[in-house]
Amino acid sequence: MTVQEITKYFTDIADYSDLDKDKIAKILSTAITFPTVSYEDEALMDSQAFKDLHAFFEDAFPLVHKYMERIVINEWSLIFHWKGSDTSLKPALFMAHLDVVPVSPGTEGDWTYPPFSGHIDGDFIWGRGAIDTKSQVVGELFAAEYLLEKNYTPKRDIYFVFGHDEETMGVKGALACKEYLEKKGVTLEFVMDEGGGFKMGGEFGAPNALLARVDIFEKGYIDVAVEGEGIGGHSSKPGKGTVLGKVSKAISKIEDNQLPAHLNPVTANMFKALAPVITEEPFKSYVSEIDTKAQAFADYLCSVDSLAPMVHTTTALTMINGSPAPNVLPQSVKALINFRIAPEDTCESVLKHCIDTANDPELNIYMTKGLDPSKMSRIDSVGYKAIEEATKKFLKDITVLPGLVVGGTDCRYFEDICDSAYRFRPYMDNMVLGYTTHSTNERCYTPGLVQGVKIIIEVMVKTCF
Repeated sequence: MTVQEITKYFTDIADYSDLDKDKIAKILSTAITFPTVSYEDEALMDSQAFKDLHAFFEDAFPLVHKYMERIVINEWSLIFHWKGSDTSLKPALFMAHLDVVPVSPGTEGDWTYPPFSGHIDGDFIWGRGAIDTKSQVVGELFAAEYLLEKNYTPKRDIYFVFGHDEETMGVKGALACKEYLEKKGVTLEFVMDEGGGFKMGGEFGAPNALLARVDIFEKGYIDVAVEGEGIGGHSSKPGKGTVLGKVSKAISKIEDNQLPAHLNPVTANMFKALAPVITEEPFKSYVSEIDTKAQAFADYLCSVDSLAPMVHTTTALTMINGSPAPNVLPQSVKALINFRIAPEDTCESVLKHCIDTANDPELNIYMTKGLDPSKMSRIDSVGYKAIEEATKKFLKDITVLPGLVVGGTDCRYFEDICDSAYRFRPYMDNMVLGYTTHSTNERCYTPGLVQGVKIIIEVMVKTCF
């Protein structure tokens, strides 16, 4: 399917038909021009770019800034508070992030248009953040501005949170924003953040079905270091082996003994929602007996590389260092293994698995960074139902289903104050342009952007007005 062909799924419902397509595109285009790149080393970040983006939003969304309280967290993250009329209702939260990933050095010339140009070429808006996730920031603020122009007053309070460091774990951004709300005693009805999205169902045995996946769970994350010490020296006298070999054997054992598959509740419910549109085997048979053949189905899914992350904790050997020269024995060797943790595991259990599997007390095996899996959000909530209904209203012949994020989002930090956290990017272009996320020629498709803004407005109206 080409990106232009996605428009055949758009409904012709008149609601919000007066949205200004060119204005939305121009605002996103300008937002992209601010190089709000986040780095692990905060000293590398361009503070002025974030502040200039804040100032631009003041001009682009004057009613938002007139009628909402704006709070700046740790200089670069933003919270907006739109007060509602009924304090007995829990607030809703719409969020995304302001930061983007760097452009890989040496690839700048591979872009059709410069990565921070925000170039508009017909129906495409080019640049870093066009998909991930300035389009969602702009869409949520544009939706609020539109409703303010129509004199809408919400019943429940609405918060907007836009973090500045999601790409580097979100600790000073979204987490700090959550802590701010928590100190105020805020508990939320639901959260809508980036994630999920659209795809055809071919890999699930439903090739003719258009799917909208609303992610209700995030896998955990842990980096495990495997570290060893040697005596060093000249490579002509290696003895019975080097510490590099010792570490390599350990990480090879860990890679060869991966954690087993389980059919977790999120994946099970996803396939149950898919059942009416599944036409191909072996999915059709497995799903028809999913409650009695759960393990067999999990084992099958785990045998397919693209589906395995849905049913087990993944193991990825990613980094190792040795000596500085080919004729020098390494004195210190450190390897890093990245795991994305399934619901049945934890950082603690994964680390124990590594230590037990390596079975070498001379090595130091420890966690360098980690987050346990998120909680699983409800699918019977006001928020989930509104997202489902709004998506079906503006897109034809679509199956909405719960899913899981195999990566991570800022949304997970809010589960302490909300049991209904949903990751869903409502712009249908991600099914054909999603491969440019974090990559060269990131861009979005304006008709898909506009249809997504309609979905956001409808979610707000259904839940808050």
